[in-house]
Amino acid sequence: MSTATTKTSENKLSLSAATIININMMLGSGIFVNTIILGSILRGAAPFAYLLVGLLIFPLIYVFQKLLSTYPNATFYNLGATMHPFVGFLSGWSYFFAKLASCSLGIHACMTLLKIVLPPMQNISTLYLDAVVVCIFMYLNLFNMKIGKNIQYTFIVLKTIPILFAVCSLFFTFSLDAITLDNLPLLCIPSVIPFILFAMTGFEASCSLSASIENSQKNGPKAVRYSFIIVLVTLFLYQMSFFMAFGKDIVAIDGFQNAFPALVTKLFLSIAIQNFFKIILVSGMAVSALGASYGILYSNVWNMYGLAKSGHTFLQKLFTHKNKQGIPAACMLLQGCFILFYTFYFQNTQKYLQQMNACGLILAYSMSTLAFFALSKRTHDYSYLWSVLAFSSCGILITTLVRNACEYGLSSYIVFILFLCFGIVMYLLTAKSKHIKT
Repeated sequence: MSTATTKTSENKLSLSAATIININMMLGSGIFVNTIILGSILRGAAPFAYLLVGLLIFPLIYVFQKLLSTYPNATFYNLGATMHPFVGFLSGWSYFFAKLASCSLGIHACMTLLKIVLPPMQNISTLYLDAVVVCIFMYLNLFNMKIGKNIQYTFIVLKTIPILFAVCSLFFTFSLDAITLDNLPLLCIPSVIPFILFAMTGFEASCSLSASIENSQKNGPKAVRYSFIIVLVTLFLYQMSFFMAFGKDIVAIDGFQNAFPALVTKLFLSIAIQNFFKIILVSGMAVSALGASYGILYSNVWNMYGLAKSGHTFLQKLFTHKNKQGIPAACMLLQGCFILFYTFYFQNTQKYLQQMNACGLILAYSMSTLAFFALSKRTHDYSYLWSVLAFSSCGILITTLVRNACEYGLSSYIVFILFLCFGIVMYLLTAKSKHIKT
């Protein structure tokens, strides 16, 4: 085996590494920032809401598994382009810029939590701290895949501490008496679907990373399946732990950053033990949010690279140029610019960033479902039922976006449309340029 081949193989991600990255992106800030908002609105229905939404998007899980097994080394662009390059562009571009909103929220959540642990930081603007972390992450992501993989493993180990603590608290608080009809307002679930979707997405990272996964045709679909099941069970148990501990009183907790301090206070009598666990758990939450954001930067860069390589962006040579470590540095810089925009324009407000993220995901999911339908028709696989179910899932998700636009305002939707329109203009101009050259 040649040295070049060996080096390429070393930079590939194994099944376990790809699964870890997916989990790292899914179990990020979403699981924590949703704790109080879901608990306040849904109470005992919150953990079951995760299961219901998991059932809702399961057809999409199936769709991505089939697409990844059929199209190894596929990005969102490549999947959509099996129908038409414009469909691929809409999918890849919308996912690229909208997914970075969740990265922005994750970094902000981390800085907010660290201010609790490190009081001297309270005199520094959280938004400026966010900007510093973005710059550090961009720098770290310019190194090779092996270094990035080790950082991912470190994040996943550290983030399990607060999650396991919450789940283990069920041994002390669980009671069937708490699960009553009054505590299960299931009709309120549609209003929080974008928030739940924010905490459950990330399984699709295998599309962005498929070119970097060993035996991607086999391991890509497995990474999607394994990570989704693990995260779904974790989300259910985690949210159930807070409902059992507080019930209706969860509404009295002021913000997600105070969720674990409140849980620790409820479980322990000793002040010294309370303070120790508060520091450990809040730090774990911060690391979790940070790890998810790092994972997004780590994988999402390849969506922009794929669009540039296909010839549908401005400055194509710049965005397809890789540094010595094989990373498209200009694409990484562009990601940082988007995150900084979200940070200062939206002031990292949770509802705006989660809605922005949901818009891009749902559009990318819809385009990928179209690609799956075309594949089924072309190969006579007759998986039409799965296509119908996946389209239905996308339709329900789109309906929730419309509903939330009426409830929370249009700010995030306007920004999404403006960026999408810019991308469409870019696509048309580059397509025209290629036509003239031909």
